[in-house]
Amino acid sequence: MLEFIKRHFKKPQGFIGKITGKIMDLENRKLNKWAIRYLKVKPKDHILEIGFGPGYAIRHLLNRYKDIRIDGIDISETMRQQAMQSLDWEAIKSKVHLSTGDIAKAQLPMNSYDKVLTVNNYTLWGDKESGLENIYGALKPGGKIVIVM
Repeated sequence: MLEFIKRHFKKPQGFIGKITGKIMDLENRKLNKWAIRYLKVKPKDHILEIGFGPGYAIRHLLNRYKDIRIDGIDISETMRQQAMQSLDWEAIKSKVHLSTGDIAKAQLPMNSYDKVLTVNNYTLWGDKESGLENIYGALKPGGKIVIVM
């Protein structure tokens, strides 16, 4: 049973994955708020969120900062769908791009992000070193990465 639960927190899928997403949304709010404060977001920032889950940090960022762009990557298609449902997608689709994939293998644009955020998922990455190298290459000079666990 424990393995079943761990598998759904690592890569939420289906109905159980949706429940897992709701739990993560509530569980990670405080950490997301702290991480966002630490990012020191500025107007025009281009932000990458890794493991966006049900979209709490994206909602929080968009409510506080109007003139930003956000890209998100999550290993779970269920989480991408849940995040899109929780956001006013029609109103934000020009500012937010969500994709499904592994951060270690993602084709990130080089020198594109001012800020990178990841909360409670770094330990779940299969290839941490490649993931960090990928993020570093996508970060603009002087950019900031916040990894919270």
